[in-house]
Amino acid sequence: MSHNLDFEKSYETLTSINSLDFKNKTALILGSGWMARQYAIALKEMGISNVTVFSRNKERVTALCNEFGFKPFFGELEEGLSNISNKDLTIVSTSIGSLMHITKLAIKNGQQNILVEKPG
Repeated sequence: MSHNLDFEKSYETLTSINSLDFKNKTALILGSGWMARQYAIALKEMGISNVTVFSRNKERVTALCNEFGFKPFFGELEEGLSNISNKDLTIVSTSIGSLMHITKLAIKNGQQNILVEKPG
């Protein structure tokens, strides 16, 4: 079986990503643990400053957002997600056991471009 892949074009796309302007993009991170922090670092490096981080853990989400200048949101997802406007990107960065439930809630509440941080 042969695949027709344009490696040169793929390489060009990957190497030109630094020239893209993400400053006007918005993001939502669901979770506030170690992996959420890694995504916070990446989003900050991409120039995305309009980031909301949602977690049930008030202390952890507040500390994370204070570090990066993002907006904390905490509470129960079932009620809280309906109060967050749609973002350009939503990152689900929670434990494996809650991935499906939280991803479904994000979809139900209008989030469209969703990155599920690990395979469910």
